[in-house]
Amino acid sequence: MRKFFGFTVGIFAAFSAQPALADEPYAVTPNGRAEMMFDVAAIETADLLAGACMSSNWVIKDQSPQQVLCEAPATFGQSLMANLMMGNSYSTPPRLYYRFSIVQMSSETRVQANGWMGLQSAFGQNREMDTNLKGFHNNAMDMMRAAGGRYPEGTSFPNHAYVGSGFSYTETPKKGLMLNSLESDGPFALAGLTEGDVVTRIAGERWKSFDDFYDGLHKAIASDAYEVEFYRGGEKMGTTVARVFRPSVGPLDYELVPFGQADEPTVVVQSEISTADELAKFAELLDKGIITQEEFNTQKGRLLGLD
Repeated sequence: MRKFFGFTVGIFAAFSAQPALADEPYAVTPNGRAEMMFDVAAIETADLLAGACMSSNWVIKDQSPQQVLCEAPATFGQSLMANLMMGNSYSTPPRLYYRFSIVQMSSETRVQANGWMGLQSAFGQNREMDTNLKGFHNNAMDMMRAAGGRYPEGTSFPNHAYVGSGFSYTETPKKGLMLNSLESDGPFALAGLTEGDVVTRIAGERWKSFDDFYDGLHKAIASDAYEVEFYRGGEKMGTTVARVFRPSVGPLDYELVPFGQADEPTVVVQSEISTADELAKFAELLDKGIITQEEFNTQKGRLLGLD
């Protein structure tokens, strides 16, 4: 573990000829698409996705058991690319649209995401283009994961290093990702990081957005180990982390129950017996000597309301 002292001078570049590393999908599904599975029915899945969109301050444009359509603001880089590709005469800021298509199967629900970017001119004309913009795949997968989805069997993670920790955004003491959970045998924990540490740089990539986080994890696979800078209690520190890949997703370790068969209520049908039937039953018991005349008269008075 090392401590850093002194000042750091950062040089910022507005444009780069290098491909955006966040374009690399973190989770590569068997069909290559942004797709996840849910263990609840379609209507509940739609509610979960809509809730995740709202939690990200996205706007829900449409919701049904078949799809959820969310609108999200574009980043500066995405807006610049959209204006270059669709023309800079369009006056409104570009917007990203995420459509989550929902298909319910017998015991699980499949969700697949696609998206596009839309612009509107000063004359009200709309123009759209399919998006393959930086971070779309990872953003869509993160959204479905936050909604409770799980990776399909066979999903692999070949493009990014695995850190074995959970994060939350913070601006204290610096903008970065605060570790709020750690696997005891995960790469970050084994490198000496602890809960509460604020990670600001991974493999030389300074954290400014979640795209940068994925960029750093992608750069980290270039060698057997990589550097991580972080703050602990206001003090800038650093450590070396061994590169580890997340294993591919295997079969479920639990059995899926077909929808409509779990926890079905038990319906009890209670038959009604008439007063005459009750009297006949007690008369039969009297004839057989099982009850006395006095007992029969008592039951008869109760049934006829003579008590």
